[in-house]
Amino acid sequence: TTYTMLSSTSPTGPSSQLSNLPGFSSICAKLVTMFRGRKEAVILRLNRPATIGRSPNCHYVVVGTFVSAVHCTISVVRSQNGGVIVSCQDLSRNGIFLNGHRISKSVVILMHGDVLELPESASFTCQHVWKDRRDKVDLFDPTPPQLTQTTKS
Repeated sequence: TTYTMLSSTSPTGPSSQLSNLPGFSSICAKLVTMFRGRKEAVILRLNRPATIGRSPNCHYVVVGTFVSAVHCTISVVRSQNGGVIVSCQDLSRNGIFLNGHRISKSVVILMHGDVLELPESASFTCQHVWKDRRDKVDLFDPTPPQLTQTTKS
């Protein structure tokens, strides 16, 4: 499977392609979509929100009659158990659809496999990037404690 990687660090359009994606290990999730017959992915990183909308200043640009200039913002934060939480905030006039259910002016959590749709335009599948819990997601993350097993005698 080949993806066109779109970084959430600088605004790009759907046809932009990044080779040698920097910080690949810091990727926590991605939103995968099809554009003109090829798979593309909006790359999501901790504490670096990505915007989707009609504006050329969005991280991922979607052209559509019912798509707002900034339709939604996708954010990733660390959870208490060391995992990540991916959220989508609807900022649009026409709402979004999460797994076929209309959402308007709300924030929703995106789980692995969830489908996020913009009205009559793009559809994205959320894919969490699974990491070993001992892996650091970011250079400044603390090293997790070693897991030890205790056995009862």
